[in-house]
Amino acid sequence: MKLKSAPGAIVAVLLTCGGCLPAMAAEDPQSLDEVQVQGERLSSLRKAVTARQDEFIALYNKLNGDKRQEVSCREEATTGSRLAKRRCSTRGQDEARREEAIALMNNVLENASLQGAAKAQRAELLAAGVNEKGQPLSAADRIRLMDDSTLPAVPNHGDGVDAKLATEKNSLDENLQRLLAKYPELRQAQDKFLEARQRYEAARRR
Repeated sequence: MKLKSAPGAIVAVLLTCGGCLPAMAAEDPQSLDEVQVQGERLSSLRKAVTARQDEFIALYNKLNGDKRQEVSCREEATTGSRLAKRRCSTRGQDEARREEAIALMNNVLENASLQGAAKAQRAELLAAGVNEKGQPLSAADRIRLMDDSTLPAVPNHGDGVDAKLATEKNSLDENLQRLLAKYPELRQAQDKFLEARQRYEAARRR
């Protein structure tokens, strides 16, 4: 059965599905044996989804001429859960996230340096009993100089990361749609992936 996908829809599925599918929750009316059988069936279907996703991504990467749009997947631990989730992303998205991490670290270091110097200056003013203009401290001056929330802060260097990630996602969408239209074998691999996912979702709803 050939499945139709709206532009951009397959990108969302490609980057969020596969091994990251939710685990089955046992329902009270089922016996333990039924739960075990259902769990084994879902586990098998989940593996099939991951296998079809891997095949689709491998073929996409082979046909793709833009290395920045090359897709890779990894298992990531989930906070509060023993289950790992599979995350897929392009080189461009990974680079944008690395830039975000570097920008965040730079912000922390710059703020620590800037605010450390400002605190030292304020401590000197408080000790001398004068404000920045050399005038005797008023009660308002003293409260302000002791209030860390008024310390200067450097601009957030990571403000443009979300825009970069959106641009990378749109680039992947356009590249993938172009390749799907050009290569029937990629469309077939996509259909097999979506069919495997549909079978898993149908079984999980039973």
